[in-house]
Amino acid sequence: MERNFLLEVVIAVIQPKSWILEVFSRYNAKMRIHDCTPFGRKGSQALIEVDVDPGTLNTLHASIISHPDVLKFDIAHKEDGKIIGSVAAKNWTECSTIMNSDCYVKDARWCSSGMMEWRLLTPTQAALKDLIANVQNKGCEVWLRNKKTLDTAHILTARQEYVIIKANELGYYNYPRGITAIGLSRQLNISPSTLSEILKRAEQNLIEFYLKETKERK
Repeated sequence: MERNFLLEVVIAVIQPKSWILEVFSRYNAKMRIHDCTPFGRKGSQALIEVDVDPGTLNTLHASIISHPDVLKFDIAHKEDGKIIGSVAAKNWTECSTIMNSDCYVKDARWCSSGMMEWRLLTPTQAALKDLIANVQNKGCEVWLRNKKTLDTAHILTARQEYVIIKANELGYYNYPRGITAIGLSRQLNISPSTLSEILKRAEQNLIEFYLKETKERK
């Protein structure tokens, strides 16, 4: 495989009506999204980390839970000025649109200006263009803040990159999955055990790379 790169992009998105905007615009808080997954038929779920003044922590917590679009908020960790938990919400257009694209979410941050900054990885310029168009078509405002090419030759082998990209294209990482591991192994003409080994090594390399990048940005 000739391609040995990914695009890392940062897009700023304003969804005119969303639970994040309506809740967090009232607080001087920092919020970060670490992961996004579908929730039910129409919802989206994310792991969020919130930092806020300890005096308003409980009020912010209550505001999240009471918002009509929030379906659930499970707290994993709570201390003075910090909440980490899993939130599921409906009408979360920007999140669901990004999840259904060919882009990979690294993280996202709430900005006091009323927007979310999403850091994404995408294998092609076309995938990024389609994502931006789809988010705009859903009524959101979008700006491309940053874009850089990541050389993945030292992260993934050519075979690992090919398998990861095909797995994503065929819906292996969707929920529910669009293709099983057996089906994917048949599509790629490799044994299930070989496929499992390639995916595990590739995913481990990507996770280690992500954690290293995250640590360097802090």
